[in-house]
Amino acid sequence: MKKMLFIFVLLVVAVSAMNAQDVITMKNGDEIKTKVLEISANEVKYKKFGNANGPTYTILKSEIFMIKYENGEKDVFNKTSPKPAEAEVKENTEGAEKPARTGAATQRAQRDNTSSATQGQQQNRSTQSRAVAERPEPKAVSYQENTSAWPYRKAYIGIGFGGAFLSEDYSNVESSGTLLDIKFGYLFTENIGVTVNMLGGTFGWESSSEGSVNISCFTAGPLFSTAIADGKVEFDGRPMIGFAQEHRTGKSYSYNSKISFATGVGGSVRFNLSSRFSLSGNMDYSYTKIEGDDDSFLGISVGINFRF
Repeated sequence: MKKMLFIFVLLVVAVSAMNAQDVITMKNGDEIKTKVLEISANEVKYKKFGNANGPTYTILKSEIFMIKYENGEKDVFNKTSPKPAEAEVKENTEGAEKPARTGAATQRAQRDNTSSATQGQQQNRSTQSRAVAERPEPKAVSYQENTSAWPYRKAYIGIGFGGAFLSEDYSNVESSGTLLDIKFGYLFTENIGVTVNMLGGTFGWESSSEGSVNISCFTAGPLFSTAIADGKVEFDGRPMIGFAQEHRTGKSYSYNSKISFATGVGGSVRFNLSSRFSLSGNMDYSYTKIEGDDDSFLGISVGINFRF
C-alpha cells in the first residue's frame, strides 16, 4: 500500500512538472518551452523553461504563430493585415483639350498643370500615411480547444478510496476490506486510449486483529471513453491484463507470494468540476489465482483526478 502511494506521488510530481510550462510555436514550426513573462503590443518577453533565473528573452509577435499556456489555454496571433494598395494618382488633365497656346501663356498653363498634379500626389500620400498610422494593431485571439463547458483533456491521473470484497470465501480471512486505487488514462482520440490501474485490497484476519492480507494488482489495457453534458460528465470502460501479488502479515511474520497473472475489467463515471479536476465513481473487478488460491475481488471507490 505504501509503495502504491509513493508511486502515485511520483506520477503527480512528474505530470505537474511536464505541464508547468508555456510553449511558443513559431511560424516556421519551431517550438520553445518557456515561462511567458509579458506580452506587449509588438513583443513577447519570456524565460526559458528550466532556467527561471536565467536571462529574459524578447521575440517579435509577428514571428509567433501561437502560445499554449500551462493551463491549457492558447493565444493565436493573426497575420498582419496587408497594407492598403497605393491609391492611383490621377493626373490633372484640365485644359488638355483646349487649343494650344503659344508664348508665355503656354508656359504658365504648363506650370499650373504641373503644380496641381504635384499637390494631388502629396495629398494622396498624406491620406495613405494617416490610414496606415490609424490601422489597429492585430490582437491575439484567446480560445480553448473546444466550446464545451470545460476544455477537452487527453489524460488524467487519480487516486481513490473505497471498499474491497472477495469473490470467494478465503480461509480465516474477512470477506470485505478497504481499497486503494490509482488510475492513469490517456486518450489518443476523443474516445479511445490506454489505461494503467493499480489496485490494493486489504483484508483483516477473522481470528486476530493483528496483521492483514493485502492483494495488489497492476494491470493495463485499452480505454474507451465518451462524454456527455457538454463535457462535464465522462464514462470510461477498461478491459485489462497484468499481474498480482499477495502480501500477508501476522503477529510474528510477513510473507510475500509469487507474482501471478491477473485480468480485470472496470468502469468509471467522471464528473469534471473544473478544467483541471474531476471526481469519479469507480468499479473494478480483478481476477487472479495466487499459489492456487482464488484472490479475485471487487473494488468500489470514489476518487479525485487531475486532468491534463
